[in-house]
Amino acid sequence: MQVQIEHLDNLRVINFYVPCLTVDRAVLFVPENRQSPEFVRNIFKNCAVERCLITPELFACKYAENAKIDDVRLIVMAELEDFLQDAQKIENPQGEGDVLLLAQAVADSYIRPTLNRDKGDVELIGFEDSVLNLKFIGHCAGCPFAQNTFNNVVSKELKRLVPNIKEIRLEK
Repeated sequence: MQVQIEHLDNLRVINFYVPCLTVDRAVLFVPENRQSPEFVRNIFKNCAVERCLITPELFACKYAENAKIDDVRLIVMAELEDFLQDAQKIENPQGEGDVLLLAQAVADSYIRPTLNRDKGDVELIGFEDSVLNLKFIGHCAGCPFAQNTFNNVVSKELKRLVPNIKEIRLEK
């Protein structure tokens, strides 16, 4: 199985870019969720992982501060390989759950790596009535390209992967 791995050390996130995941939007799993697919439950059981995000392009794990990163990588790779080898599908992903937590996970894996390269970041402030409020921080806060980044990176990815978000407002 060909998998590209991206370790976002400052966020305690490891992205596994895996072809053929069977979801069309972002799905978030936490250890307390009994409806998680078996391979995700095995990851929670066997290593210190706080949440797992599955999107059409990647599988991302946010690991605990005390996690052994090499163990997380090995366990996730083994579980993903078994999952894909058996041609399993993620059936009836959980309900929408906490949209803000899901948006945070998407931001960690998709948005923050891009913004952090330029010493910027985004803060998700709140979610109400299908509207996500956020603001740029760091170098992004005063950047002349902030609106372009908002439209082409932040808003695009969040709306694509978290369909419950109907509008995103950028606060100053």
